[in-house]
Amino acid sequence: MESLVGSTLGDYRLLGVLGRGGMGWVFRADQISLGRSVAVKVIRPEFLDRTDLKVRFRREMLALARLSHPNVVKVFEAGECDGLA
Repeated sequence: MESLVGSTLGDYRLLGVLGRGGMGWVFRADQISLGRSVAVKVIRPEFLDRTDLKVRFRREMLALARLSHPNVVKVFEAGECDGLA
């Protein structure tokens, strides 16, 4: 997954790794169209064929998108791009 650094996923240029966990990696990125710094979470490739984990990931994004708190990240977009979720 570190090989994704420097690549572009949709509207996002991945600049570096912020962290990793059991389900995926989080990258520091620039949103190209709006010129803002963001974090992009990507599911580990070995989980992409597991529907249950993709559903869980989507459910987490929907829950986060409904929250508004200074200590909780905002979700701007969720989906699949270039075979990654």
